[in-house]
Amino acid sequence: MSDQNQGSFLGGLALGLFAGAAGYFLFGTKDGEQVRKKIEKEWQDAKATLVDEGIIKSKDLSLKDLISEWLGMAETKTPVKKKTKNTSQVKNTKFKGV
Repeated sequence: MSDQNQGSFLGGLALGLFAGAAGYFLFGTKDGEQVRKKIEKEWQDAKATLVDEGIIKSKDLSLKDLISEWLGMAETKTPVKKKTKNTSQVKNTKFKGV
């Protein structure tokens, strides 16, 4: 294994271990539950300011939705194509190369 691949693997392993430990702390311990409640309370307090500054659009936005939006995981609506009146007029073209 090359040094670059080994470094990438070790970096990924370290990141995974950190994420697992953080997840266990937040969702598996009583102290983590208190931290989650504090984060949620702070989020509720900060929403009004963020709306006033134009950073978020609505006070109804949850912290989970905000994080999903920032990470690009928000659901996107795909536009619906309108049907044409006469589908028999679709032009059939062949690829002619570059």
